[in-house]
Amino acid sequence: MVKIGDSASVHDLDLYADSDDPDEAASFLAEGLAGDLDAVAGQRATTALAQLLGPYRTVHGTFPPMSVLRELLEGVPEALTALHEALSGPQHAGMRRELEARMRQVGSPSDAGPALADRLALLDRPAFADFFGAGGTTRAFSLRAVAHHPLRVRIDLPEHGHEEAARLLARLVLAQFTAVVRGGERPHFVCLVLDDATGTLTPDSVRRIQRLRSQNAGWCSPCARSATSPRRCTGRCTGPWAAGWRSPASRPGTAAASPTPGERSGSRPVTWPSTPSSRTSR
Repeated sequence: MVKIGDSASVHDLDLYADSDDPDEAASFLAEGLAGDLDAVAGQRATTALAQLLGPYRTVHGTFPPMSVLRELLEGVPEALTALHEALSGPQHAGMRRELEARMRQVGSPSDAGPALADRLALLDRPAFADFFGAGGTTRAFSLRAVAHHPLRVRIDLPEHGHEEAARLLARLVLAQFTAVVRGGERPHFVCLVLDDATGTLTPDSVRRIQRLRSQNAGWCSPCARSATSPRRCTGRCTGPWAAGWRSPASRPGTAAASPTPGERSGSRPVTWPSTPSSRTSR
């Protein structure tokens, strides 16, 4: 149970999902902060964040706490100068160039920093003083854990005056989820259920979901039967999709027959849309 904003919560939410890749962390953080903003392009927001996350991690070994990241995005001279000076060694030349590129953008009309900092300010509130890596008594929970272990996790988003912050966090959780479960095979099923998707789905998040589906969610492993073009299973399935297309009783040598193509066991034929719908129900 992760109860954001509740002082009784034992767990905190890791804004970076335990990532060690600045580009990956920047991509889903940009989706959470600015995914619904028309004025800030997703790639521009991702670049601005990566230009700060990479240098900071190089110096400190971790990504910045929320309050520090907000100062860097706002372009506070003292914060940027201190980070730049810490990258003075020749071994940090690449990261120093990244930070210098971000510093040149500060104050320009195309600077995405202020808009991102304003969104981050929604989480930098007294109600969340003990959360998001603030160093309180809560234990940081990374959504990456669900990709490695069979867990049931409930994340209670803040309410009562924090609706915009809740929508921001919902976008962040969705972006983190699609990132951490992308690629690879796992012995357990993973899914994300949103109680309310209002303001959560964005063009970028839909593209992420479509890429995720094309990479690993539409295949019956190890038979490699496409879920978008289903065929009779060979009986060798062990992955999560096997339970969807074939019941245990339909394995060779049992009394029950395998379902016909395009049909789940005990259900009506399933058709999959070829394009994302604007009214996605799941």
